[in-house]
Amino acid sequence: MGLRAALRRAPAATWLALSLLVTRWLVVSARTDWYGGWGLGPRHLVPAIPFVMIGFAAAIEALPRQAASVRRLFWVAVAASAALTGWLATRSIFEWMIALTNDPRSAGHVLETSHFAWWASPIAGFSSLQPDVLALGAVRLTRAGHPGLLIAFAIVGLVGLAAAGLVARALWRARETGGEAGSGDR
Repeated sequence: MGLRAALRRAPAATWLALSLLVTRWLVVSARTDWYGGWGLGPRHLVPAIPFVMIGFAAAIEALPRQAASVRRLFWVAVAASAALTGWLATRSIFEWMIALTNDPRSAGHVLETSHFAWWASPIAGFSSLQPDVLALGAVRLTRAGHPGLLIAFAIVGLVGLAAAGLVARALWRARETGGEAGSGDR
């Protein structure tokens, strides 16, 4: 859906994005550390993400013309992806790989186990770890009498909520008028 819409709307930019993504993918897949080492996901493909967003933006733009079931499925998939990313962001991959190294089930075969055993997947295995995020460290620092980091988190959160409110308002206005969000700016 997004790729077709992007090709119609901005064919040159979309072909450039696709060629960059495929080239990056081929180069990375030829590396012995293609999986990103102890990183979650193919970290070497991260530079291609902004280019992939061209298709994602086109998919969102084309979404109002899709059937209600397609729109619901799209947003459920986005929400599920965000939830999974959030879950994976709350734990340390390094702690998990150390746990796998010390697990007798992967003795001598940590890389093979981490790649192919379902129980060794961070999605499953992270449940055995304590959360390890900077925000929790900010709370601990505040309890120790140093609230600066927590205040910074609060400011960033407020800015994010304000931005979300502006986006929601623009989308709501576009929906009421039957036009595109931001179409009055063109």
